[in-house]
Amino acid sequence: MKKLIIALIAMGILAAGSITCFIIIKTKDDKAKKEQSELLDEYMLFKFDSDTILTLTFNIPNGGEFTAEIDPSDNYHSWNFVDFDDFTVDSEYCRYVVTYLSELTALTDYGDASDQNKADYGLDDPTVITAKSGSTDYKVYVGKSSPTGDYYYVMKEGSSKIYAVDYSIGDTLKARIDDLKTKALVPYETNEIVGIKIIRGGETVVDLSFDEEAYQWKFPAAYSKLQVDNTAVTAITNVISRTEAQLFLDSSSEKLTEYGFDDPYAELVITGSDGTQKKFLFAYNQDEEERGFVHVLFEDTKQAALYLKGDNSYVRNNPIDFVVEKISNTHINDAASFEITFNGKTDKFERDSSDIFTLDGKKLSDYDKDAADAFANMYNSVQFLKYTDINVNVSVEYSEPLLSSKCTLKDGSSTLVELVPYTDSTCAVFVDGSFTGGFIDNDSFIGKTAMSSLHAKLYDLLGR
Repeated sequence: MKKLIIALIAMGILAAGSITCFIIIKTKDDKAKKEQSELLDEYMLFKFDSDTILTLTFNIPNGGEFTAEIDPSDNYHSWNFVDFDDFTVDSEYCRYVVTYLSELTALTDYGDASDQNKADYGLDDPTVITAKSGSTDYKVYVGKSSPTGDYYYVMKEGSSKIYAVDYSIGDTLKARIDDLKTKALVPYETNEIVGIKIIRGGETVVDLSFDEEAYQWKFPAAYSKLQVDNTAVTAITNVISRTEAQLFLDSSSEKLTEYGFDDPYAELVITGSDGTQKKFLFAYNQDEEERGFVHVLFEDTKQAALYLKGDNSYVRNNPIDFVVEKISNTHINDAASFEITFNGKTDKFERDSSDIFTLDGKKLSDYDKDAADAFANMYNSVQFLKYTDINVNVSVEYSEPLLSSKCTLKDGSSTLVELVPYTDSTCAVFVDGSFTGGFIDNDSFIGKTAMSSLHAKLYDLLGR
């Protein structure tokens, strides 16, 4: 009995000890969690809604102070400098800065900021960014990066501690002058570009404008007989809207002359849907061109930069690069009749009530079993003829054409295409009696594999 009592007493003592240990451990655990929570709160340097930031001020060591604002009514959320026009601010960069600041979190801290610590961590002459929301300022001081490249050292306004933030975030916040400069060639999206003008040698080579009502790109009136290839222009506007500078250059007057901007290869004028225009000069330097770059100068800000040559090859383009190349493009199934004059022979092919082409009232298939196919091949070869050059600044007198083709549609409308000799090797293209401004090389339709051979084969089969 005495042993049982002793055992029960021992068990009670052990139980009390366990409870005491549990209480001690739990207290320590709660304390650790509290300390951790407080530390996390402390390391959350900023927490705000990025959409409320309408002003950013950058103070850059040896670079100066720059203030940019955003117009809240601007659907594109574009940032613009205040009282500064030496270059255009990079809106994309400003958006990154605001986004990173809105949830800026430290990874660790390096204690209180003594003068020595500030000097050690590059915070004695930091980059300072101030984001303003109403009457509230969020200010961060950015020092240098850690020797290992893992962190950037920062401080925030109102705290005496030095913190470390992720390297990639810190490197973005470590604003340099070039970071603030827009890298985009133009401030327009693809669908906001409504005008393209390319000037070479002081002469406007390409002049395109977008007709919103017709939803079609157009040339000036002198090119009215030519149709602009919308796809070709859209391909260029896509490139223009996405092109970014690879490197900003010294823009002193001596350097601009050295780059070749005193006698540029080309000028480019882009018009935006808001009515604004941006003008650029393009200069090719042999060394940079071999490396795949072209020098570009923003005329309004006089900022020079290197851009990839391949992204700007369109400044070498001519009107022919934007024209629907096919002179006539009527599908054979849409034609009611087709009249052709070539090599002194004129014939008119007509579609009968059975939807079959005839010649002199006789079905082509009645002439020879291959005649109908031969006619289709010859017809298509005429419809597929393409312009090889464009020049609306020359005057061409009408004369006897080498080739004449008239296609009449089922609705009665027709198109007359005539190729009038211009030089020994080219013909000027006339449509419905007027010079279009386009030319075609004779070897495009005369030769063993060209339209002329298909025409000759057809006439052999027809016995004509």
